[in-house]
Amino acid sequence: MRCIAAIVAHACLRPDHLWRDLGLSGRDDVTAMLERYFPTLVIRNTASLRWKKFLARELALARGTEPGPAPGCPGCEDFGYCFPHGH
Repeated sequence: MRCIAAIVAHACLRPDHLWRDLGLSGRDDVTAMLERYFPTLVIRNTASLRWKKFLARELALARGTEPGPAPGCPGCEDFGYCFPHGH
C-alpha cells in the first residue's frame, strides 16, 4: 500500500491527468486502483472530483492550509476546467 501511495503521490507532480501520469487507460482505472488499496479515500470523494484535484485538496485540508491545485496541475490541458478562477 505504501508503494502505491508513493507512486500516486509522484504522479501528482506530473503535468497531465493522473490516469495518464500513471500509465492507465482512464479515470475509471484510477478509481478501481484506489478502491482496491484506499477504499475509505474513494468514499470521501463525494463530489466526484478528479483524483489529482481531490488528493491535493485532502492534503491541504489535513495540513490546515487552503486547498489548491496539485503541483502538476498548472501544466494540464484541463487546468481551466478544474480551477476556473485561476489559482
